[in-house]
Amino acid sequence: MKQVQEIIDYTREALDDPIAFARRNAEAHNRHPIGYFCSYAPQELFYAAGLHPIRIFAPEIDTHRADELVQTYACGFARASLEAALDGRFDFMDGVVFVHTCDTIQNLADLWNRRVANVPAYIVSLPNRTDGPAPRKFFRRELERIRREIEARYTPIPDGLILDTVRMYLNHQRLMQDLYALRRDRPAVLSGYDMFAIVMAAFFMDRAEHAELVDWLCQAIREEHLQENPELAARPRVLVTGSMCSRPAFIREIEDAGLLVVDDDLCAGSRSFALPSNLADDPLDLLVENYLSRRACPALHMTAVHPGEALVNQARKARVDGVVFLLTQSCDPKAFEHPVEAGALAAAGIPTLTLTVEQHRAPSDQYRTRLAAFSEMLRAKRSA
Repeated sequence: MKQVQEIIDYTREALDDPIAFARRNAEAHNRHPIGYFCSYAPQELFYAAGLHPIRIFAPEIDTHRADELVQTYACGFARASLEAALDGRFDFMDGVVFVHTCDTIQNLADLWNRRVANVPAYIVSLPNRTDGPAPRKFFRRELERIRREIEARYTPIPDGLILDTVRMYLNHQRLMQDLYALRRDRPAVLSGYDMFAIVMAAFFMDRAEHAELVDWLCQAIREEHLQENPELAARPRVLVTGSMCSRPAFIREIEDAGLLVVDDDLCAGSRSFALPSNLADDPLDLLVENYLSRRACPALHMTAVHPGEALVNQARKARVDGVVFLLTQSCDPKAFEHPVEAGALAAAGIPTLTLTVEQHRAPSDQYRTRLAAFSEMLRAKRSA
């Protein structure tokens, strides 16, 4: 039990100061840090080249200079990330990786090349549609191009090393899926906040090292060394969804309202740990499958998957009492998808709460008030 708590305490450090936590981990493994803005960034190629991928999240910061450069209807994530870069907070990185998922991020990449020249940017294009042979062919060519850019700057990356790295990442994804499944079955073994800390730590730690921690936690839960907290077990169960969630306070406030977060549908959450539909032998083909066969980001399209039906299925699988939408202000892709998902959940009889948030701001009083009302409603529904 002590070792479990030590793991949780360690991963919570990732929430207290993500950049310092990430720098310590990069230095411990003697790897050059490189930032990435999106779960579709091909981290495995950079890891195979000896780099330490670090996911960039918006710090809580005023955006005075960024507001002069970026349109006001751009999301706070983009503006706060640019402000932090202009402040020099990312100067320790060898570079950053942008993925063209939405127009705002593409605009940010263009600005970055002009304003943050000391931290070079890699830009990866994604097909708007993620299923079918043409998108896979397109994305493979992008991966080949990015591989050449990395090799030109660092060192040749043999196919075998890429394959080993991809398999290591896939093992980590499998372990994270195991942990999510264990919590769906026995969610009160960990609070949603502690689960959030474990998830966030994955984006800053060496993936192989994080996989060892997750494997140990899964074993502890299976062997019942970690017991469910009765107070948590009695709470209404909720799933949190949105484009992303970078502020631990969002999850803490949900649970402070008397709810228990048992699952998520976030790009900085379960979406990052989806497993590919097929396991290819070629390392780049395996990477293509790993990224394009997952449920598509709201900025992308997958013909075979209806976003509303997918979310209903996930909510039922997690046996939740309700769903909380965290809609990032000015995130158009998720805003377009939201009515479809909310309508499907309503038709399925699953209560929802929609909260608009800023990724670089703490939760508002209104956020807490509406959560308290939603919690009271779900408790009353449970009692009835």
